[in-house]
Amino acid sequence: MDITTVFGTVVGGSNPSGGTIRPTKGSPEESLFLCYDLDMSYIDEQQSVDYYNNRPGIRVGGGVLIFNEQHQLLILKPNYRNTWLWPGGGWEPGESPQDVALRECEEEIGIRLTHLEPAFVNYIPPRSDGSKDVIHFVYTTTPVNDGFFKTLVLQKSEIEDAMFVSIAEMDRYMKEYRVRALNTYLKHRVAGAMLYLQDGLLSDASKTL
Repeated sequence: MDITTVFGTVVGGSNPSGGTIRPTKGSPEESLFLCYDLDMSYIDEQQSVDYYNNRPGIRVGGGVLIFNEQHQLLILKPNYRNTWLWPGGGWEPGESPQDVALRECEEEIGIRLTHLEPAFVNYIPPRSDGSKDVIHFVYTTTPVNDGFFKTLVLQKSEIEDAMFVSIAEMDRYMKEYRVRALNTYLKHRVAGAMLYLQDGLLSDASKTL
């Protein structure tokens, strides 16, 4: 194998005994070395990057299930919907799903949570009202005490009201597909694990875990 130099750095070659000279493991040169194919021709991956960056996207959302010590869930009434939601919202460029959940909580209820645990990922297909498909990353946190509600500062531009509601009453306030996802999570939750749901139901893949 001929010695090949990238930006003046030797990233591969042959030694007198016929073995391959490889860069130090974990070094920047090794990552360049691994980008070569068997013929040692460098693969420009930018075309692949551009292709995937320009593929049609899917909406991503993040949210948090905040339960109190009576096992009731905090829900919010936005001024742009007829139904209630748990705290959460849409992704913005550069955010991780957990970042979305934390930011939306701070914006909507004035609380910066310091601890999140995975709950579930829910793929929601296109709906009859014209909504496109979306992936929701939902987290939970440590149950809050009675004093928590008094500390809420609701987002004046979007949130009209907030309350804790029992799971049994949730279908009076939230859309059916959200209630379905919530009930599936409560039935199958495992501490520290994030369930994968499809339209609120446990997927076949999750059942085998």
